[in-house]
Amino acid sequence: AAAAAAAAAAAALWPRFGRGGPTAWKTLRAGVTVRVRRARRRVSTMCSQSGVKLIFKTLGVLKAMGVIFMIVVGSLCCSQVNFQLAFGEHMVGLGAAIIVLAIFVAPNMYVGYHGASEHNRFYLTVHVVFELAIMLSIFIVAFTLFGISAPTHDLALKSDCILNEPESATAEACQEFLQSDRTAGMRLVWLNTFLNGRSDAQQYQLLSEMQKEYDCCGFGPPLRCETDTRPYPPDRPASALPNGYGSQRQFCGPEEDFYVELEADECVHYVDVTVVPPVVGGCRMDFPVGECAFDEVGGERERDLNNNPDPNP
Repeated sequence: AAAAAAAAAAAALWPRFGRGGPTAWKTLRAGVTVRVRRARRRVSTMCSQSGVKLIFKTLGVLKAMGVIFMIVVGSLCCSQVNFQLAFGEHMVGLGAAIIVLAIFVAPNMYVGYHGASEHNRFYLTVHVVFELAIMLSIFIVAFTLFGISAPTHDLALKSDCILNEPESATAEACQEFLQSDRTAGMRLVWLNTFLNGRSDAQQYQLLSEMQKEYDCCGFGPPLRCETDTRPYPPDRPASALPNGYGSQRQFCGPEEDFYVELEADECVHYVDVTVVPPVVGGCRMDFPVGECAFDEVGGERERDLNNNPDPNP
């Protein structure tokens, strides 16, 4: 087979070089030699002092952009309370680790550039060792963040369980999702944003836009409130929420399935608006924002009663 392949290659080259004799073969060998020399020259140029400096300068620009990104991400993890409410207070430690790693990148880059400029093997060795250690640490922090923030339940299950009457999910599966630590953390984020939205129009608008985008009203499923007296996970700073909302996972209204009664212009639903005085059930939705709280049956009547509690002025 090898002989046949060699014969085929010779036959293919024969029309071009065979008829020219030794001169043609010398021309071919000279061309190959020139190409090899050019390749060696490129490699030697890249490995020269000026070439290595250029490589380090290019990497320095890219690393500077990476350092800025890491500092921004680390600062958000440390300063944003919603991250800590959703995923736990260890987000502060991870954010600090990201910032520290970003700070170490700059001096290590200087060590590598100095070693390349002076052709100092010791500096280059130190640079490589620290570079590998920093990269390994970054991967560890990244995988830790991914593990903390990765979804714990299937999207189809979550979408079904937030309906008033789930279509395919079982009651046990929905209860496990709604009472999970991840859902508790996200509920804390919603409550914190809702309570701050009473005085901060930007946070109020954030929840309003979120409801419009996902076609929902409030956090939990409507008219399916179940009191949960368990405390929030210990790594969540739930005590930061005012009015005792962080003391237990779920408060409900005075009537069955109703959520907590909110302020009059937010959400107050009545069990029966025909009696005097009307019986307050709480709120059908779980801390809703905007007009959706009054879009249910009887909403306009309830809005009138909230603005004027006396049905017979």
